[in-house]
Amino acid sequence: MKKILLVDDDKINNFLSTLIIKNSKIAEVCKECFNGQEAIDFLESVAIADLPDIILLDLNMPVMDGWQFLDFFMKMDFHAQIPIYILTSSNYDADMNKAKAFSCVMDYIVKPLKKEILLKILQS
Repeated sequence: MKKILLVDDDKINNFLSTLIIKNSKIAEVCKECFNGQEAIDFLESVAIADLPDIILLDLNMPVMDGWQFLDFFMKMDFHAQIPIYILTSSNYDADMNKAKAFSCVMDYIVKPLKKEILLKILQS
């Protein structure tokens, strides 16, 4: 895996997640976006070759939350090429079930991100 896009407004969580990603050498690049709109803008601005290999997406963010991001992302031409892993503090069954409705969502991870989870993602 070369590139991970981390979409989360929590700077402390981003710092810790990025540190885990870099220390475990799971990806070469970890790009951060602080809300869904910033992530959409980034995805629309890069060449196909520069798209991330996976997206780690929080649900509760200002400007554009994770649900709004997913709705918009599903309309993008390349949506089937990038698996999304929900990375959130929400452990509500309703959120977990709602996430399953999106074909691009591969798994639902409750924060914090752990090296073991990244290795599991890498194996799948």
